[in-house]
Amino acid sequence: MKHSSVVRAAVALSVVGLLAGCSAGQPGGGSGGTATAEPAAATAAYSAADLASIVTKVNASLGLGGTVIDNAAAKNEVDKLGGASRLTQQLGSSVTVQPAQCQQMLQDNLAKAPQAADNVTAMLTYGSSVLVVSAPGAKGWPQDVRAAMTTKSDDVLAQCGDMTLTASGFTVKLAMTKTDEKTNAELTHSIHEGVTLEGADQEVGSADILQALDGNLYVMVTESSSKLSSAAPSPATATQVANAVLDAAKTVKK
Repeated sequence: MKHSSVVRAAVALSVVGLLAGCSAGQPGGGSGGTATAEPAAATAAYSAADLASIVTKVNASLGLGGTVIDNAAAKNEVDKLGGASRLTQQLGSSVTVQPAQCQQMLQDNLAKAPQAADNVTAMLTYGSSVLVVSAPGAKGWPQDVRAAMTTKSDDVLAQCGDMTLTASGFTVKLAMTKTDEKTNAELTHSIHEGVTLEGADQEVGSADILQALDGNLYVMVTESSSKLSSAAPSPATATQVANAVLDAAKTVKK
């Protein structure tokens, strides 16, 4: 259904644009997010095989019935989509964002996004949810990654929490708000994004995005829902999934 594809595209563009700059932000004091225990593996280095093992364990332990996508397959999909550069082109041509400064902000964030070759990733797709687990390459995470996950993301929400995206003749309205999810990770940050079609009074879709950073492990869980399609509810919450990742990581790096 065309409406459904536009909604998915809107969610993808805004989520990626919002979060892409999180590892490329400016240094600053940490606000928002949740600091808890010491990192489970602050200096551990994770290989592509390690991450695939972690998401496989999460899939089994929580009974998610999902599909594991290893590093090679994930990067292949990114290459097919054209990566952040392709999304940047879409924002400059086939997709229009209002307010205008938010379109520029999304483009700038996408331009700063780390390249796929700079880190290793494993993914798990289950129902309408996606788990992404990443670890840095030899260069490590940027020094300001923690501040960027909090202050930069909060700044983006303050300026562009309400946006409209127009594509293929349809206009969708996006309303993004910070939420207060907690995990056992060193740092947790979460947002809710509601999507409405122009002229509609109620949300037609939504996405809840949880990010967690624990040492060299970055975790993102995206739970999507749409009234334009149906999918079985996840048997586990985003917090449970993120914590399961941290537990599985301990068994991989003892």
